[in-house]
Amino acid sequence: MRILLEPLALALLLGLAGSLLAVRWRRVGRGVAWAGLLGLYAASTGALGGMWVRGQEAAVQDECSALRTRPGVILMGGVMVPPAAADDWPLLGTRSVRRITESVALAQRHGTPVLVISGGGEHATVPEAALGASLARQLGWPAARLEVEGVSTNTRSAPAALQAQFPGRQEVVLLSSALHLPRAAAAFRAAGFSVHTCPVDRSHLPYYTTPAGWVPQLGVLQRVTEAWYEFWAVRLTG
Repeated sequence: MRILLEPLALALLLGLAGSLLAVRWRRVGRGVAWAGLLGLYAASTGALGGMWVRGQEAAVQDECSALRTRPGVILMGGVMVPPAAADDWPLLGTRSVRRITESVALAQRHGTPVLVISGGGEHATVPEAALGASLARQLGWPAARLEVEGVSTNTRSAPAALQAQFPGRQEVVLLSSALHLPRAAAAFRAAGFSVHTCPVDRSHLPYYTTPAGWVPQLGVLQRVTEAWYEFWAVRLTG
């Protein structure tokens, strides 16, 4: 189902549909195919797709100051390959490393009472959160103020896992990417949490004011694909 929400898949489907329609309705078919091609171009450029992504990120509230008095929950973003030990944090994906690094810096600045790293991973024998905790300690975060939730396998299961492990803790600051936070916040609020959002990973895409902003780039398409999925995931799941 997720693949149907990807711009590349939609463009290819429109191209295929256009080719089939052109057999009987040439103009209609060509129009559908061109719509797919132009849509893919827009999603691949910082000038168009990147502008939409920045708009989605700008809508997320920055409530990081709540870290002064409330626990921060860092939501992991995946690993590159399954780790063999908890100190194999270099195997974390780029998103996870960025989230941990920026979250720890913010927590140190605000004097956060405790950081909870959440995420077990779907296929890992070592929880992603354990790797994140190892990195956080490497960055200087004290182990006494660090907790790990390594049971949840995705954003939807994280609230229940945290409630089971830390009963009574109902007000948290979620730390994740600006694109992921709306879906994560919705899941936590649905479970009864009082949520503050703290975006720690924003996109850095070329603007329309530079020539690079109009050149299709794979990195831009990947970011737009992520934003497109998050946009529809929030709306389709309520």
